[in-house]
Amino acid sequence: MSSDIVLILVLLVIAWLFACAMISLMGGWHRLAEKFHATSEIHDEKICFASMAIGTGLFPASYRRVLFVTVGPAGIGLSVIFPYRLLLPPLFIP
Repeated sequence: MSSDIVLILVLLVIAWLFACAMISLMGGWHRLAEKFHATSEIHDEKICFASMAIGTGLFPASYRRVLFVTVGPAGIGLSVIFPYRLLLPPLFIP
């Protein structure tokens, strides 16, 4: 019985990581990260647990209350809370 629970938990973690990766790739965040990858942390006005939608077509991605948005004179920074970070690196858009 105990090994069944461990197997189910492992499969749930794998499914979660796969879903996060697919949302990043199909929604467009990964493509944005190729051009606008943040190289350092931004220390300006921060908005926590913001929401955003990205992408068009069949699989737009919706990030509801999982974003940290940093706004400053140099540009806008976007990052995602920890459980969703697989293939979702922080962005900085000047």
